[in-house]
Amino acid sequence: MVNENPYVVLVEDYELLREQLTEFLQAKGFDVAAVDGGEQLNDALKLRLPDILILDLNLPGEDGLSIAKRVRALQPAIGIIMMTARITGADKVVGYESGADVYITKPAKPEELLAAMSNLLIRLQPVAKRDSLWRLRPKENILQSPVGVEVKLTSNELTIVEMLALSSERKVRTDILSSKLGKIEGEFSKNQLEAIISRLRRKIAEVAMAKDVIKSVWGYGYQLCVDCIIE
Repeated sequence: MVNENPYVVLVEDYELLREQLTEFLQAKGFDVAAVDGGEQLNDALKLRLPDILILDLNLPGEDGLSIAKRVRALQPAIGIIMMTARITGADKVVGYESGADVYITKPAKPEELLAAMSNLLIRLQPVAKRDSLWRLRPKENILQSPVGVEVKLTSNELTIVEMLALSSERKVRTDILSSKLGKIEGEFSKNQLEAIISRLRRKIAEVAMAKDVIKSVWGYGYQLCVDCIIE
């Protein structure tokens, strides 16, 4: 994550989904307050303003559109992610007009929500901070430096950078990286992972003139040491 311990308020009336998303986000390093509707949200906002509000559209009592409008009017700096089963273009327009920054169709994968949150946190930062960002473009297998230099990635390199960028503290254990690559290519050893990351480091250093973008974390795995947005 770009921010340290970002604070999120989740408004979801379906208890099981609320608990699952809360556990997932907490495991990714977020501080989370979970509420079931507008009244509990009001109490949460009095205690602390969130960086991001995750809002179900279909709520009992005050609906998500109404909540988004009033929260946006009172606190324009808060990021709002709207989750809903309504999928038409007209529904999305209404959602954005109500103040949503991101509109996610249910059922949303937790990884999709995490990527949306990571990108939104970056967008909410001052322009000076955004100018120091690296950018990962998975569809093109490109990692772009803050000054616009493009590094072409292999599929394995892309997988590694994307996993690091999406993880809490941008850090992933060696066994998890190896397991992910193994699912793609079959049996995959720690030595193979080290070789790929070593080549990736050299490539970034030679093409983008940047060192220490990825570092080893002794006894753990690897860490991405730059702020990176996935486009």
